[in-house]
Amino acid sequence: MLLTTTALDEWTLRGIVYCGGCGDLMDGLTRGGTRTRVYACLRGCCRGGTVASVLELMVLTDARRHSPELIEGVPERCHSQVFADLYRAIVIHAGHRGVDILPR
Repeated sequence: MLLTTTALDEWTLRGIVYCGGCGDLMDGLTRGGTRTRVYACLRGCCRGGTVASVLELMVLTDARRHSPELIEGVPERCHSQVFADLYRAIVIHAGHRGVDILPR
């Protein structure tokens, strides 16, 4: 199956993405000129945020690897609920220090 995030909810990971620097919930933002969607800390800890499509694909890949029975066959418009059920938090660490995907 082809992995894609093009048809996912606008902010598939809303409410579960946290800043590794300050611990705050990150917001979904769209950069003006490029219209690039990012998850960003409003305190500025992440310096520009994390590209949403990359993060969403990473989480989708993890869900398919660890819980294929919960994600396969689920319409993409419903992935946000599956992710909220599967994951306690997605923690973004600034400075290319990685992403922690924390299951429930």
